[in-house]
Amino acid sequence: MVEGHQGLGGQGGIAVFMNFEFTEEQKLFAEAVRKFALVELEVDALKRAHNPRFPFDVAQRMSRQGLMGITLPEADGGQGGSLMDAVIGINRWRWCARAAPTWCSRAASAPFALSRNMLRRP
Repeated sequence: MVEGHQGLGGQGGIAVFMNFEFTEEQKLFAEAVRKFALVELEVDALKRAHNPRFPFDVAQRMSRQGLMGITLPEADGGQGGSLMDAVIGINRWRWCARAAPTWCSRAASAPFALSRNMLRRP
């Protein structure tokens, strides 16, 4: 028990601490997304920021990489991942839009709202 800390249940309780470290799988996912962002999203980020149209080409590339619909069930065309998986993905690719905050805000909501099936345009 931490000195000066009563912990759970008051005096004599057990102190419980959160572990905020990524699992190995989360670390691998974060690195894969970062590499994808470097290659696919950094190019033309500023141009996309000044374009009022949604960049469907980028959304389709992200979909092929499994970065769209992260939290949607697999049965619905999503990835079946957790909210933490989506947060890790967004955190790793959003940096490429530092000069493009508009794109970042539009794309940040996409993993929650779009599935692969929704990105197929006629």
